[in-house]
Parts: sequence; C-alpha cells; structure tokens
Amino acid sequence: IPDILTDFNSIENVADASLDFLVACHVIEHTRDPIGSIASAWRKLKPGGRLVLVVPDKERTFDRLRPVTPLDHLVEDHRDPDRSRDFAHYEEFYTLSQPVAEDKRRAKVERMFAERYAIHYHVWTHDAFAGMLDHVDREVCPWTEIWTHPAVADESRCIEFYAVLVK
Repeated sequence: IPDILTDFNSIENVADASLDFLVACHVIEHTRDPIGSIASAWRKLKPGGRLVLVVPDKERTFDRLRPVTPLDHLVEDHRDPDRSRDFAHYEEFYTLSQPVAEDKRRAKVERMFAERYAIHYHVWTHDAFAGMLDHVDREVCPWTEIWTHPAVADESRCIEFYAVLVK
C-alpha cells in the first residue's frame, strides 16, 4: 500500500527538499508540461538529490513517425498551460503513433481527450531531450550536474535513453 499518491506533474503531498532521489521511467512523455515536472522534482529534492529519467527514444518506439517536440512548444506548454491546446497532441498520437481509421479517429480522439487518457504528449530523441534539459538548467532551475546517455546500440533490447540530474 503506497504511503503517498501523487503525479509527476506536481508531486503534491511531498514536502519540498525532502527527497534523496526520484526515479521516473517512461513517465515524462506522459506529462503535459515536462519542464514544469522537472522543476517540481527540483523543488522536492534535497541539495545533492538526484532525478533519474528513463525516456523512450521516439526513433525506437511506436512514436517514430511523429516529429520531435520542438523546444519552443515545450516552453509554451510550461509558460501557458492550455488544456484545449492538448487536443492537438491526441490528434497527432492517434494519427501517427496508434493510428485509428480516419472515419473513426475524431470520435476516438474526443473520447480519449475527455478521459484524459495517458498518451505520449511529447516525443524526443536523446539530443532533443538534452536540449530541453539545457534550457531547464539555464532558464528554470539550476542543476549542479546533468548527465545523459543515448540509447544503447541494440535496438531490440533498448528503446530508451537516460538522464540523471543532480540538484
């Protein structure tokens, strides 16, 4: 039985500067505001605390047909969260990642959007994600160290890349 139930967007019910580490595997792509989620993690970590992220590489998953989410889009999602703008994420997801026949797509998108179904809102390659982390470090919250590693060579066994951020 969990002691605390929360989400990675806000990490509510966890005291600021109380965590030694936070691990999120295949989570950040499900957040509407990944920059805000990383900032929330920064607030919850103690000095020297670590955030470990394991992120699917869009080139190695069902997201391969989607374009990389541009940094300016991520910044806009952070500065001006807008649920109505999220509708486009659902349309893209059900067009390119989990295709639904065109005559049924609109109904599926509307239903999943209304249910707030956990799609991949954003997609990255290792380099694009590292660029977002650089922006977060410079503009949002200062990390003392950021380490990333691309997905390993064997695509059949590894679909993700890695990041460790130290507060």
